Amino acid sequence: MVPSSSNWYPLLDTLADSVNPILAFFAIVVALREWRRSSPTVAMVCLGSAALGLLGIYAVQFLDATFSIWRGLRGDYSTHAAFATSVVMSLAFWWPRRRVLLVLLWAAYLLLIVIMGYHRPVDVLTSSVVACAVTLPWQIAARRVVSQRSE
Repeated sequence: MVPSSSNWYPLLDTLADSVNPILAFFAIVVALREWRRSSPTVAMVCLGSAALGLLGIYAVQFLDATFSIWRGLRGDYSTHAAFATSVVMSLAFWWPRRRVLLVLLWAAYLLLIVIMGYHRPVDVLTSSVVACAVTLPWQIAARRVVSQRSE
């Protein structure tokens, strides 16, 4: 864990705080690219499926706050890890040539969350698994809509 007294802390904290907004920005850029490249409908499906994945992670956050799910397991739901996981998963579906880069960025961010002491590895892992579970169905459905539209 990086102590707050470390000279590295301000830089790493700023880096950690900027990852999710940058991921959200790229999701919008990818949707705009789809808008120009294929159609406004495909772009809206892209953004809609990503938004529904994010809605899912915040629904889990609400449920956790209401029922103390993670606290009952002596843990802490990491909304930051869940957000990053959901957006990276969405981007990986819509930006396949960048999947490896996205996964590396995602893994580095999750490691940074742990190194900074924001969350324990088990909290990051469980939050990420839940984010996958609530995002994947929307991405699969979106792919089906887009592929049916192109037939």
